[in-house]
Amino acid sequence: MNEQLLDILLNAKDWLTAAQIADKGKWRSEANVSLQLKQLQGQSRAVCRKSATVKDAKDRPALEWRHPDLARAECEGEAAHIAGSPTEPAPVTTSALEQNLAEQLQAHKDLAAAAAAEVAEVQAERDQLQATLAEVSETLGYAKEAMKAQGGIITQLRQELAARDQASALVAPTGYAVAVPGRPLRRFTKPESATRRAVAAARGKSGRSEVFALIPIGRAQRSAEWQATHPTAA
Repeated sequence: MNEQLLDILLNAKDWLTAAQIADKGKWRSEANVSLQLKQLQGQSRAVCRKSATVKDAKDRPALEWRHPDLARAECEGEAAHIAGSPTEPAPVTTSALEQNLAEQLQAHKDLAAAAAAEVAEVQAERDQLQATLAEVSETLGYAKEAMKAQGGIITQLRQELAARDQASALVAPTGYAVAVPGRPLRRFTKPESATRRAVAAARGKSGRSEVFALIPIGRAQRSAEWQATHPTAA
């Protein structure tokens, strides 16, 4: 890339900005071109000056670049023109070199200030991101604690429901008995059948009847063994 930059500078008819050089070399990054030009300047293979007409992105005079030989020839031509002897170019004065060095030094300072500002901006963004991450982590911690607490409540409710289901299963009736005065008990499997029988008996001579739920509390087997099926028979 450096050789291509030098070739562009050697063939340039005038001073060029980094953007113009990037356009000629078909490079996308103007900042990368500026960095390479600074390296060439440190090797005394390129010189720069502040433009009198072109502004950079921060509305400051843009830096213009040229090959040292062309810049020297331009200075010598201007000095010869001022002296009135174009056939005998005047040497470059010390004041001109000092001015050029001062401009280069100021350009370095401007670049350093711009770099420092960008670093400060990046650090501020990083601090903001870290603060946001800390807030998100804290929120996630609260959410995890809440989910853990809700999980404990759900587990407790499930246990209570299971206990209720078990208790309901223990007291669930297996049949129904209808008691009519003066008549033996009659057993029914469905509560609707028992209800209809009780109503019919109450409308008859007895005048009343009762329905009882049958809940088994144990089972006796032929071997004369007793097996409890209800807590009250244990």
